[in-house]
Amino acid sequence: MVVVYDKANLAVIYRPAQNKVIKTDKAEKLSSVNVAILAPTQSQDSTASQLQTKFANVSIVSKQVPKTTITQGFVVDVSGTNAQTAKDLADSLGLPVGQLPEGETKPEGATLVVVLASPPAQ
Repeated sequence: MVVVYDKANLAVIYRPAQNKVIKTDKAEKLSSVNVAILAPTQSQDSTASQLQTKFANVSIVSKQVPKTTITQGFVVDVSGTNAQTAKDLADSLGLPVGQLPEGETKPEGATLVVVLASPPAQ
């Protein structure tokens, strides 16, 4: 979890699972995490809002409907360099970390992808 104090120009990275402050730095140094959302249309906006509320450094780069049927949600580190951020994001959404499903392509500009399950057919 990242807490930003704009007036003080302070960013605090806190890991709730360990009840531990991981790092503090100037807020201006906080790097943005580019997230793509791969989900049914009705879930995209609420998921984007939820992420941007919980993480000050999340930038939503795209929202797309999956090409394949997704039965379980997860978060993917498509960059291969943000495993801890992927885990933190996944934990905040109650999802595991996984791999991009076969048949899906990495959204352009994304560092992480949030993949949400399709609703069951009625």
